[in-house]
Formats: sequence, C-alpha cells, structure tokens
Amino acid sequence: MSETSPVDVVYIDDQEREPARYAERLSSSGTISCRVIDPPALDELRAFMVEHRADLYLIDQDLSDKRGYLGSGLAAHIRSEAPDYPVVLVSRRTVLNEAKYGRPAEGFDDVHVVDDLILKARFNRDLERVVHTLAELAEGYASLRDRTGGSRNAALQWALAATDEEIDAVREASPPVGTAQWRPFPAARWIRHTLLAYPGPLLGPLHAAVSLGITREAFESERVQKVFAGARYAGLFAPYEGRWWRGRLLSIATKLVVEAELRGPVRTNLRIALGEDDAPLPAPVCVWDGTEGAEAVCYVLHEPVKLSHSLRYYPDARPSVMDPARVSYRAIYADDSFDEELLDSSGQDMLEQVSALPDPIADSGTQA
Repeated sequence: MSETSPVDVVYIDDQEREPARYAERLSSSGTISCRVIDPPALDELRAFMVEHRADLYLIDQDLSDKRGYLGSGLAAHIRSEAPDYPVVLVSRRTVLNEAKYGRPAEGFDDVHVVDDLILKARFNRDLERVVHTLAELAEGYASLRDRTGGSRNAALQWALAATDEEIDAVREASPPVGTAQWRPFPAARWIRHTLLAYPGPLLGPLHAAVSLGITREAFESERVQKVFAGARYAGLFAPYEGRWWRGRLLSIATKLVVEAELRGPVRTNLRIALGEDDAPLPAPVCVWDGTEGAEAVCYVLHEPVKLSHSLRYYPDARPSVMDPARVSYRAIYADDSFDEELLDSSGQDMLEQVSALPDPIADSGTQA
C-alpha cells in the first residue's frame, strides 16, 4: 500500500451477491479496492495467505454454508499467519446474538484476535464512516510495521503525534510499550480501544464541547473548529468524528479568554469570547432538568448532564487516568439500558431517592 494507491481489502465470505454488493460500495469510494474471496480450508490457509495477501482482511462471521466454521475462528488463524495486519469481522446483529457475543455493537471486544466489528447495516447507512475506519486501520498498521528502532517513549510519541507532556499523561493508561509488546496488533488495540475509546487525555466531540462549556453543535461548527484545529488528534487510527487533546483545548481556550480581557473561569467565559454580535455561544443543557450548566456526559444517553444530577457509574475497566463514567438521573428514571448493578454503594443507596424525584422537564412543560 502506497500513499497514492487504494487500500487493498480481501473480503472473505461464502455468499456471492451480498458481499459483492458491499465490495462494490467500498471500492466506489476510491479509497479502498475490495475483492471477495471464498473462505479457505483451514489446512490450506498458509497458501491462501500467500496468494491473497492484502492490507486488511474483512471476514464474514457466518461461514457455515461452505466451510462450517465461524469467521471469528478463521480470524484467529489469519491473525496467527499475519499478526501484523488488521482483521475485521462483518456480521448481522442476529448472528452476533446467536454467537453470544454480548452486546452486539461491542461484541468484538471479547474476541481478542480482531480489530473491529462492522454490522452489515452500516454498509448502507454509514458507508463513509466504514470506509474511514477501514482505511485508518490499514494505514495505521502499515505505519506501525514500518516503524523500527528508537526508544519506547519515542515510539509512543511518534504513534500519537503527542508532546512530552501528553506522553506523560497517556503512559498512565498502560500502553503496551514493552519491547515484545509494541507490535502492530497490541499497539493498535490499545490506541483504538483504550486511549481513543474513553475520555481522558483525548476527548471526543461531545466531551470536548462540554469541557469547554459549549454545545456539541457549536463546537463542531466550522468557525470553532478552525479555532481549535491545533488541538485535534493527528496520530494513528484517528476516529471518523475526531478526537482532541484536552490540554491543548484548555490552552487555546485560556488564551482566547485572556485576549478578550474576561475575568473568571475559562469554561464560563469562553462562550462569550467566541460569541458573535454580542451573543455568546450556547451552553450545554442538562438532560435531567433542561437548564444550562452541564459539566459531564451521561454514559447511557450520551447527553450533557450536571454533576449534581448524575451518579458515578462503572460500566467498564477504564484506566484511572480517564474521566469516570457518570449516569444521569434521566437514564435512571426512564432508560431500560441503565444497570443499577454498575453503581457503587453510595449510588445504590441514592437510587430509591432518585427514582422518586418528580420529572423537572415534564413539570415545566418543556422537552429535553
């Protein structure tokens, strides 16, 4: 794969029409060149890999018609034969449920040989994001394969395009920087599923906006994006929706507030400094009470929430350097995906009290 050639993707499937249609859609982007190949017999895999070498392997989870095995099983064999190349599963939600992968959208996280999972519906409704994900995976792996020598810190700093100060922060997230560990697969997995997955040194668009005291819509506007362009993550495997370095965001915001000669907290004054025609940018609204002043994000609803209207939540094993997850009263009040067992003891003690609260939005006649 060169900088000018498309990413070479082998799509392994035992069907014909559907994968051919998906391959055509991927190839139509110009970023990817995708070919569909029948799954091999496992005892012929080595010859198959020599004949069909690619930048990335896309494997359907259900290969039962011709070979009688699951795509995840083939993925394990391909990972063994080509450990430094990305492997992605493709599946329908129903197949994932039958395979007991847990929550379908996150089920791949339990399969320690694949880089990602793509639900087939996304080829139709979210093709641009799928193409971006596959291209970033292939290009990131290629960069990691080409990187040799240097110190552990240098390798990490190069992969993340980070400053010395930022490296100090991300090292608290336990990167696989040992000599034997800093291989493409473990490095890619840590960057994508730890560093870029949780808010901490790096923030997604919603967490970035809330940290700055503005709405996501305001943050993602072209004008504001230009202001914070220097804070955008430019390392390997950058997500489609972007990530931003927390420290750089704060530094730029502080400079803007100082230049505007505003006094008080940066987070309160930034929306004034960035406003136009004497109108400040809108502030994030709390999903529970519908008023401004949200400082956090509800893990369940993915909406801004006030700290005072949320509880600590423990849905994952994120490193301590990452922001703790929180669940809003709104999610506790009305969302079936809320799991009370993921609260700590103090949160569980408050659960009955929270559940009995009147709905402030319903009572005021407004909508969140």
